[in-house]
Amino acid sequence: MSHTILPLARRDDLVIQTASDETLVFDRKTDKAYVLSPAAAAVWRACDGKRSVREIAHTLQLESSANEQTVWYALGQLNELLQEPVTLPHEMRGISRRQFLKRAGIVAGAAAIPIVVSVVAPTPAHAQSGPPICCVCNDGFFDVQPGCADCATVCAAHAGVNACDPVTSCTN
Repeated sequence: MSHTILPLARRDDLVIQTASDETLVFDRKTDKAYVLSPAAAAVWRACDGKRSVREIAHTLQLESSANEQTVWYALGQLNELLQEPVTLPHEMRGISRRQFLKRAGIVAGAAAIPIVVSVVAPTPAHAQSGPPICCVCNDGFFDVQPGCADCATVCAAHAGVNACDPVTSCTN
């Protein structure tokens, strides 16, 4: 494995918050949120652009059971949070968590593996939009919109609503 790579964690346009033992990172550019396990967060914080992968592994080994293979695995998951994407060694490309655990021989220490979960945050317009209105009141009677359940079923789900109201579509 090449040791001349000096990974550098991004800091621009990120909102970083620690919650419990996880680190939450929100990327304002891509509207993606990342949840970093303690092991992944430790690798990410250690990416200062001055240390090689081997040096990062040595530093983290003092605190945990991290080794060079663990750092490479974490970097593969953290690529979007680095200044420059890191090219992984051939044997680490596309490796699944299960394959990594098997290769690393980790059984009891599985909680110490770096895990990064990313989620795309909805745009403000999508976040504010409500569910589609299925039942529309038309002259005191329900009109069911295409793809919706019958209005009695929909309205019954609203705490016994059973009548048609032109404003809210369902009323008591």
